[in-house]
Amino acid sequence: MARDPIMDAVERLESGGTARVTYAGADHFPLLRNAGGLSIANLSLLVLFVGSYAVLLPRQIELIDPVHKIANFGYISALASVLALFGSPIAGALSDRTRSRFGRRTPWILAGGVLSLGLMAILGAIHQVLMVGIMWGCIQVTANLSQAALMGAVPERIAPHHRGIAGSLLGLGIPIGSLIGVQIASLYINSLATGYIVLAACLLLGMIVSVILSPDRSSLELPITKQAPVDWIAGFGRAFGSRDFTWTFINRAGMILCYSLTTQFQLYYLADYIRLPLGVTPASAIAILTPFLTISMIAGSFLAGWASDRMGQRKPFIVGSALIMSLALVIPLVSPVLASMYVFSLLFGAGFGCYMSVAIALSTEVLPSADDSGRDIGIIGLANTATQMVAPLVASILILHAGGYGGLFLTAAVCAALSSLTILRVKGVR
Repeated sequence: MARDPIMDAVERLESGGTARVTYAGADHFPLLRNAGGLSIANLSLLVLFVGSYAVLLPRQIELIDPVHKIANFGYISALASVLALFGSPIAGALSDRTRSRFGRRTPWILAGGVLSLGLMAILGAIHQVLMVGIMWGCIQVTANLSQAALMGAVPERIAPHHRGIAGSLLGLGIPIGSLIGVQIASLYINSLATGYIVLAACLLLGMIVSVILSPDRSSLELPITKQAPVDWIAGFGRAFGSRDFTWTFINRAGMILCYSLTTQFQLYYLADYIRLPLGVTPASAIAILTPFLTISMIAGSFLAGWASDRMGQRKPFIVGSALIMSLALVIPLVSPVLASMYVFSLLFGAGFGCYMSVAIALSTEVLPSADDSGRDIGIIGLANTATQMVAPLVASILILHAGGYGGLFLTAAVCAALSSLTILRVKGVR
């Protein structure tokens, strides 16, 4: 296979057959400008996803059928995830082979923002549960066009010894994007159609700012290898021939499942499980708790990203973050009151912030194919989408038939604890 000339070297590691990929010129990209530009794009994605998932989408489902809101939300979330399941790796693979004067990634980053805006405008006008699920799935596909191209740009523009701190900057999208998304969505709790459009406009604006700050290089002169469709499709499965890549994928799936179980039904467990003070609504409780989660996530993200770069190690931080999240999830089990949720938000946020900054760095260091980095990072992103498909169904079963919200928190805690063990199977990264 022809080598991409922007690549400098591929060190083939014997354990797991992992390709340690570096890129010619990655050190010449200004770190803060490029990491900042990519971070703004990631932040805008989280504004759309979290604002929709945490507030607007469950409210829309509740208005359509309040009696069956939990089951319906689980069903439509699963349906949407099925539709979006392969969007990220396919989008990443397409961006790998895109040739334009704007580069490989930029066209897809912008296309995802434009298409998502159009579909979000339609979503707010739907009043049927099944159609909400289908449209939300289409939006996840279009947003994944941007996300896959965005993550494919990380190893091309960030040198390996800076990927921990770059992961911290990218990880800021989770707490800050979540905070902004929840705050915006809460303003439009009684005007859902407008809220969806505002969130999508934030996404498109973020993508535009990102490509201005972090422009790609022209890809017109890059060679492109001809592949039969069967070979192109088979390449998606070959990535799992790398042991390190496979265990990284499993770890990501477990950790995101823990996070999804905890956050996707937040509006409902604050209404039905946590004892709120008189006058505090579930929506206002989310707005109160989110800053605590945000501050601790930022602190954990920067501390872990900086320290992992300095120490040259990733795995100890991932194990530690999983155990912190597991411990935090015990708190609502033993004390389901709003005051305890402050402590929960601080611990859970710190653990997840630590995890995401280091996990982003680690995922770029276990890529099995240097020529298909966008595709392979997209496959790791598939762990996110797959767990979004599984989490609502698992959560609805737990809430309705297996211990209620207590069973939900316990399952999430066990999931985090088990995930801490999977990363120890990765041998090519410290």
